[in-house]
Amino acid sequence: MSENGQERRRIRRVHANLGLKIQYNGKTYKGDTIDVSELGASCTLDLAIPIFDSMQVCLTAPLSDDGSSENSASLETNAIVVSCRKQSHQDSYRVGFYYDELPSSERERVKDWIHKVRSLHRRGLSES
Repeated sequence: MSENGQERRRIRRVHANLGLKIQYNGKTYKGDTIDVSELGASCTLDLAIPIFDSMQVCLTAPLSDDGSSENSASLETNAIVVSCRKQSHQDSYRVGFYYDELPSSERERVKDWIHKVRSLHRRGLSES
């Protein structure tokens, strides 16, 4: 964000609480996304990961309102940590990462996937 509160990112993020598994230093950790885009995501984790460290991520998103696993899509890829800060008054960290070495065909799939997540999220907001 810029000083005046305007978003500086070229690619918009969608706020979404998606399931997340991370492989880091030979261990698996679970977390929740805060927001996602076709280039990366931010999440909450119970551990701090140093900036520029590599990790394996697996994101799972529902592609329909019923939330069934049959109507979901997953992304498994390497990611690079670009930010990590402790959450105030919590024992967790907000970790930002970008997808590393994602082939263009997979990037297009992620772009479609994010569009579907954004569409579902908007519908969910309008129904509440």
